[in-house]
Amino acid sequence: MNKQTDWTRYYHKKKSYFSTHTQVYTLQLIEKAINDYCNGEIQLLECGGGRSCFAQALTKNNAQLVRYDIVDNNEYAVKLFDDMNIDVLHEGFCQDLTKSDSEKEKYDFVFSIGLIEHFSEDDRSRVIKAHYDSCKPGGIVLISFPTPTRKYRFFRRVMEILHVWQFHDETPLVEQDVKPYVQKYAEVIESKLNKKLPLTQRVIISRKREE
Repeated sequence: MNKQTDWTRYYHKKKSYFSTHTQVYTLQLIEKAINDYCNGEIQLLECGGGRSCFAQALTKNNAQLVRYDIVDNNEYAVKLFDDMNIDVLHEGFCQDLTKSDSEKEKYDFVFSIGLIEHFSEDDRSRVIKAHYDSCKPGGIVLISFPTPTRKYRFFRRVMEILHVWQFHDETPLVEQDVKPYVQKYAEVIESKLNKKLPLTQRVIISRKREE
């Protein structure tokens, strides 16, 4: 069994040029989903947000966003988010996403980037459910996760050889590992490959069913 990713250590480290550069492509993808599928004022939740890579840019570039919260199970990561300079209402919640609370506040747009692949299959289903428990009926959920293309396998292997690979419990997933769980709660609007990333990701965008 792979050892667990040390998230506290990860969040203590300065972001690399590599990750900062590639996050631009993911940011564009999130912004497009918001613009394409959301109207009016938007309350947003990032699952596994930690030291959010996207909050400042998203809130700066989109006047519709009136609230930006994150939920993460790492206390240090949540503190980093709470200390960020963001112009809209924002709050970090320290919570285990495998123990979702369906009574909690609901959001118009819920997303995660590179989260669900760090969980076992049973826990992964619970984490996916947590996205929808936090989303309003008719709201949008975007889930992005690494997928094992040849490009992904090549870059990951290079990083492992160079001893810079940090995500020891990451299991790359294919569409059918995730889509059936999404379809329990929502209609899939888009499923596409984010090919611009060296560590390619599959992106599934869905609209939660009306209750």
